[in-house]
Amino acid sequence: MKKIIILGSTGSVGVRALEVAKELGFKVEGISAGKNIELLKKQIEEFFPAFVCVKNSRDAQELSKNYKASFMSGKEGLCKVATLSDCEVVVNAVSGFAGLEPTFAAARCGKKIAIANKESIVSGGNILMRCVQENGAQIFPLDSEHNAIWQCLGGTLKTSGEVKKLILTCSGGPFFGYSKEELKKVTPEKINHPNWQMGPKISVDCATLINKGLEIAEAAYLFGVDPYSIEVVIHRESIIHSMVEFVNGSLIAQMSEPDMKIAIHCALSFPLRVKNNSKSMDLTKKGILTFIKPKEDYEQIFEMFRKALRMGEQAICTLNAANEVAVKSFLSGRIGFSDIPRVVKKVFESVAFKPIYSLESVIEANKNAEKLTEEIIESGF
Repeated sequence: MKKIIILGSTGSVGVRALEVAKELGFKVEGISAGKNIELLKKQIEEFFPAFVCVKNSRDAQELSKNYKASFMSGKEGLCKVATLSDCEVVVNAVSGFAGLEPTFAAARCGKKIAIANKESIVSGGNILMRCVQENGAQIFPLDSEHNAIWQCLGGTLKTSGEVKKLILTCSGGPFFGYSKEELKKVTPEKINHPNWQMGPKISVDCATLINKGLEIAEAAYLFGVDPYSIEVVIHRESIIHSMVEFVNGSLIAQMSEPDMKIAIHCALSFPLRVKNNSKSMDLTKKGILTFIKPKEDYEQIFEMFRKALRMGEQAICTLNAANEVAVKSFLSGRIGFSDIPRVVKKVFESVAFKPIYSLESVIEANKNAEKLTEEIIESGF
């Protein structure tokens, strides 16, 4: 029986990963969670993991009184679970920069890493990809867009001279068509993705479309392509999840219902395609599929990420850190929704970037960018 580790098991992707693991008959050997202890308890009672990591050491102590698993906490615990010796596959569904170090830890152990934590790839960049290659690890993308590209390329991250362009689709978010004045009135309570069930951070990212900037970076690192060969199109129906255009004019698209379980199932059962209980799609009921060019404001966000990719890991890590702090500030009511891209742009323009070559340097760059973002927010930017 194949053993699997699921980091971020109580999040939207983690919950679905557990469902897929159950369908495939995998043994869930280790899980991790943040603050949702009640859901974590239910998962422990259903899947009986041998190892459990939580954010808070106090929670670990309390849980150990009632369950037989080995409990650990914090960053060290997360990395320990990610490197369990008898587990071949690690699903990283942790939210934000916190997923970076366990990704590196799993890569150093040569694990198969099914990854939804785009921040690991965005911030780790080529440093992470080298670590993966040097240690014989493998990455299977779980983001619907990158999983779609991976499928279009035949289950590989390698592109060749035959590939002309990668096309990421985008729903446009819950505020598609809003005016600038209307966007200023958006509150955290209104954040709700039109087609996907997601956590608060990524829901905000999708609403600002900064998520697509992050996905451009993720695609550039994963598939080893120039950021200017990655295009974004608005596709409101979320039926086509991404496309690959080849130099001969052929365009291959991956289509399915907007269900994360399909991408997770595809990655975890690779190289096979195994029957599951996902809904079959009836194209005759879908009607017209539309494709729209993003507004200039959004294109400017994408251009900022492309420029950062050309500048190197520190630049793109800084954008990711600035966005994380800005999103948290919006969710806590410190800044407005429209302020998020303004803050990120201000941080980007305030840093003199230099090359970085190690995980430790990435962590330091992230810390410095977080501090600078807080200072800019406090100043009223």
